[in-house]
Amino acid sequence: MHKSEFSGLWLVFFGAVFWSLNAPLIKVTELNPILVCGLRSAIAGIVLAPFIRPKQLKWNMWMLLYIFSFTGLSLAIIFALKLTSATIATGMQATSPIWIFIFGLLGKKEFRRQSLIPIGLIFTGVLFFIFGGKNSGNNSFGNFIALSEGLFCALMCISVKKFGSKNPLGATAIANLATAIIVFSTFSLSPKDLISIPTRQWYIMLVLGIFQTGAGYALYNIGVSNVSPQKAAIIALWEMILGPLWVAIFLHEYPSINALLGLAVILLGIILNAFISDNDRSIKLKEELRADNYA
Repeated sequence: MHKSEFSGLWLVFFGAVFWSLNAPLIKVTELNPILVCGLRSAIAGIVLAPFIRPKQLKWNMWMLLYIFSFTGLSLAIIFALKLTSATIATGMQATSPIWIFIFGLLGKKEFRRQSLIPIGLIFTGVLFFIFGGKNSGNNSFGNFIALSEGLFCALMCISVKKFGSKNPLGATAIANLATAIIVFSTFSLSPKDLISIPTRQWYIMLVLGIFQTGAGYALYNIGVSNVSPQKAAIIALWEMILGPLWVAIFLHEYPSINALLGLAVILLGIILNAFISDNDRSIKLKEELRADNYA
């Protein structure tokens, strides 16, 4: 394994570790979910603002799509964590391959039959989540919101490659600042909402803004530049494991059997999809090398 790829994998892993802090902290915060989303992004954006390099960013429709999807994902995760179990709220992000597969079909890309197996597994896991009942903190409306996370995550993954690949820290800063502006302006949050925040809640918000959102997305965006998306997706799955684990250990909220089964099936589907993609890439590389030798 190349040194840059090895370091990239570790950066993605630590990004997932920071992301996993979202589950227990959102569960214990007493603030309005919308206020949490806006304030968390504002803190992350301010901390990362010095890294913005406008000339290294492409100011086009992909930037707008990235900001839209980042904002949507941020709001969806927070509301889902408030309304349903941590396992479902974090696990539904893993449905993004389904949307990427659909976008590929709409874009008339080459259809791969082997892709149907992992996509089918992920879809089956989603069904376990949706029809998992309302026990262990599950909520039907919360499950529906969590389902949207996969769509936003897929759009974010597609757009960030075209928008901020040369300046991942700057892209992360801009997305967070834009999210804060959109949230505070759209939902009419007033200065009184900030003044009335207790000191303990400010500590939680600082951890969410600096570490969970700022450091988490920064490390992931830097690491993914040296790692294939398939390998990054596998490493990022640690968020799905660690988030519910922290909630179970510290808050004593345990997922239902259906939620655990859904998570296991989704994990299996994503790992299988990664292996298929890596195999296809290896075959393509060998064919290109063979063609060069004949030439």
